[in-house]
Amino acid sequence: MKICLVQTAVKDCEVPQNIAAAKELSFSQDAEVYLFPELFCAGSPIEDASRFAEDEKGATISFLYELSRAKKAYTIGSYIEKDGNSLYKTAVVFDNNSKLICKYRQIHLCSITGETQFFSPGSQMPYFDTFTFRSTNLLSYDLRFPEAAREFGLSWGFFLFVQGAVKKDESHQWLAFLQARAAENQMYLFGTNRSGGEYAGKSAIFDPDGKEILIAGEKEGAYVAEIDPFRVEWFRLRKQYLTDARKFAYSGTVKASELDPEA
Repeated sequence: MKICLVQTAVKDCEVPQNIAAAKELSFSQDAEVYLFPELFCAGSPIEDASRFAEDEKGATISFLYELSRAKKAYTIGSYIEKDGNSLYKTAVVFDNNSKLICKYRQIHLCSITGETQFFSPGSQMPYFDTFTFRSTNLLSYDLRFPEAAREFGLSWGFFLFVQGAVKKDESHQWLAFLQARAAENQMYLFGTNRSGGEYAGKSAIFDPDGKEILIAGEKEGAYVAEIDPFRVEWFRLRKQYLTDARKFAYSGTVKASELDPEA
């Protein structure tokens, strides 16, 4: 299976320019899945978020649909969604028949950057099938919370797609988190990050053993790698981390002096 990480140098608030760049890069490569950075059309206009909010007929979804139809491929991207009086950072997935099959509203919002003042959090992490392989997607800040990836891994997930907007001073964490989530959950991690200016680029793919398949540089580009989905099952049979997990034993902390010696 060919995966294309479309790493664009997103410019805040420059929607037509960002779409043109994404179109040029993505149409230059043939793949079965195309993954874009977080808010690849609007950038990060937090204080002007309402001005760049879209519905399902907006520029982002229209482009993802167009690419899916032209390439007969899965396309994964995100946009600022308005629902009533609420704004969400929302990821969407089109399948290879150009059908919208998944919508995910970002669960974790960053209070330090002010996201919690302008956006509402989602409350569910839906999955979808990439062909027949269980998949889900996260936005970049979600990656810092391993519980989300672990729950997906325990549900026998195969592919975790992450859309990033990570800056250069945190690029080491971006790669470390992607690698760790892959290895600890024995699944593929695909991360496309924003590039240009203060953003790191370094889009990457890690296999179910946490080994690097692809790490891009800082420049924009469409980076393609071929993966074997069945390696997920092979690694899970070889090293049974998920079935050996005893989730009930660490669901809460207990003071040592209060432990039940018979437990």
